Amino acid sequence: MPLGGGMWMFHLGARRAFKLFLPPGGAAFGSKAGLGLDHRSRHLSVRNRTKQREDKFFMKYGAVEIMKPPGMWERTWRRKQAQWSAIRARSKTAEGPRSKGAVSPGAIG
Repeated sequence: MPLGGGMWMFHLGARRAFKLFLPPGGAAFGSKAGLGLDHRSRHLSVRNRTKQREDKFFMKYGAVEIMKPPGMWERTWRRKQAQWSAIRARSKTAEGPRSKGAVSPGAIG
């Protein structure tokens, strides 16, 4: 630790853990690996992951392309606009060339 202090370490059989988790409805704490817990994003498709990232950004900053939030520095606002543009471009790429209602070529016939 940079300023002194220490970190607690939990011994769980052959493993050590720095964080303990309590699974939903569980009665005992354990490590993430020991309980088989995973990140939610690992189970999402690329399209849903980018949509989730887009929604999270929009909920935090609002419509960045319209107007700067009061109190935000101009430089920060321009950086957030660039991030928003990158997220939108990634989202459009994840959606792919097919539009709603389009039929794939192999499905006809």
